[in-house]
Amino acid sequence: MEEQLWRACSEGKVEEVIKQLQNEQINTNWQYNILKTPLNENGEEGENVLANYLGWTPLLISCEKGHIEIVKILLNDKRVSIRRKIEGKTAIDIAKEENHSIIVKIIKEFDTGNLLNDY
Repeated sequence: MEEQLWRACSEGKVEEVIKQLQNEQINTNWQYNILKTPLNENGEEGENVLANYLGWTPLLISCEKGHIEIVKILLNDKRVSIRRKIEGKTAIDIAKEENHSIIVKIIKEFDTGNLLNDY
């Protein structure tokens, strides 16, 4: 269930994100922690691209991928934490690194805490 939300966020599937968030039991801050090695065209184990995202939440991956609408949807869900970090970086840090200025602006406008006072 949580993996489906995470994948929908990663792939930019807005309608699927909305559908998944309707489940009140879903952990919206679930961190990707599945090590799967997909098979390549020859049926052999290939490089696991998703291994780079171990520990990433749906919000963090959405900010990294630049999925603006999904970021907005996630921020409007009270269960989502903007304080979660991966390698010491918050969602806004990741959006800045990836030059997603619109997402940076959205997070700044959303945040009412002290986290962004330095930005």
